Amino acid sequence: LLMHAAHSPWKHSLGALLDEPTRQASRTRIKAWRNTPHHWLLALAGVREPDVMLRQLNPSAPIAEQRRADAAVYLQDSLGLHADEGHQVLARYWLPAQAHHLNQLAADAAHGVLPPSQTRFGQPTPDELKQRNAVKGVSRHAATIHMAEKFAFYLHMALDSGLFEREPLMQHASALRSCLCRFYATPKRLLEAWFAWESCLPEPEHDSLINEIAWHLEDHGSLFHWLDWRPGAWCEPGERPTLTHFTAMSLVGPLNSAVWSEPQLESPRECADIREWVESHYHLSSADDMQEFLTFMLEAGDRQEYQINYAPYTLNPERLAAEIAILESGDCGEEERHHLLRLRRVSTNEDGCNDVDMAAWDIAQLVDLAIAARQLGWLDKSAFANVLDRAYQLAADHYSGWQEYAAGMYAGFSFFMGDTPERESFLAGFRQALVAWLCGAPVLAGPWASLDFPGNKPRHFAPLHIDTLPGDQRILH
Repeated sequence: LLMHAAHSPWKHSLGALLDEPTRQASRTRIKAWRNTPHHWLLALAGVREPDVMLRQLNPSAPIAEQRRADAAVYLQDSLGLHADEGHQVLARYWLPAQAHHLNQLAADAAHGVLPPSQTRFGQPTPDELKQRNAVKGVSRHAATIHMAEKFAFYLHMALDSGLFEREPLMQHASALRSCLCRFYATPKRLLEAWFAWESCLPEPEHDSLINEIAWHLEDHGSLFHWLDWRPGAWCEPGERPTLTHFTAMSLVGPLNSAVWSEPQLESPRECADIREWVESHYHLSSADDMQEFLTFMLEAGDRQEYQINYAPYTLNPERLAAEIAILESGDCGEEERHHLLRLRRVSTNEDGCNDVDMAAWDIAQLVDLAIAARQLGWLDKSAFANVLDRAYQLAADHYSGWQEYAAGMYAGFSFFMGDTPERESFLAGFRQALVAWLCGAPVLAGPWASLDFPGNKPRHFAPLHIDTLPGDQRILH
């Protein structure tokens, strides 16, 4: 009846119910109202948590105590964030190098250049290769949103928890808004990029967001279409490393998890754990100890021990067999036991230890320790950059590419491993990790597949957008 009544408003198109000046004034007012960084943050977080959209009327309204407690538990249990760490710790979740990696893989794939699909250590599963190859279809979409929306959600939870000062968090939100406006010209571009990367890289542990993103993309009443879309002064929530330093940090390989951003000085809580690891594994207890050991790793390292104590035996098999027999005939202490195991590995050339340059093992440990030292405050920014530059050059001097570097790292890992019942499982896990890093499958395992090896000429294609790391002046795509 309403549709067909003589005086029904539906007799006219909706667009005719308001005159153009009124409509334009309404749009301007709504955009001005939703122009705060907090409205932006709620729009992004609302895709992952739809109830957040109901808080657009007054983003600063008091939070229920239960909600505050739930947010605090999420930060602690899921992210390891605690109240005493301070707002600056959120910067660790801004991962510009991860976006660079995704954009580079996609650009290369669009030009028909894919990472290797098999290595001397094995090959990825068909599903992992399928996911990696799918990045070809998203090369025109900047990948910033893939990590930025997670950063926005973590930032939103930090605000709700009440554990941190509000103003510094809002500065992060303002920087996030500025960054996204620069990389995406319109809300539609941002949502299309989000949809594309979410489809390409779903998170197995979470329900897919593609239906929610599609709704925002297609419905013009979506909050995204009513945000004031203009970039402010250029800034980001975290620091963007140079391409060379990102490459140098990636020399750590699967010895640790991938490093997607500049390491920051960590909280006392985190520093205690890092210090315990450094002391238990390397017996380093101060900044001076660390600096001395880093210098040793650069100049000598484990590779020198092999050259002095084991390489000569490869020229005299009879002497090697006699040495092994002597050690096997008596009771061995711990040091002698380690020496005997290594002599046996030399005897059988286990994992190519006699044929492969094992400097990669030293370089990976060097970078791993330098990152830890930076997090502890034992290296300032300049000293850390110096270590990265020297590690980069050391890798360039010893190897010609990632495949050779991986072989050297694996040989060193195998040769210098102590006597442990888990040896075979450790080696199998390391081989699997090397496959993932070399092949880029899973896509976010590590960035070797998207980076030129130190000293090599650039071979990667330029993405269609500016969402990449700043390179050196001498490197041109």
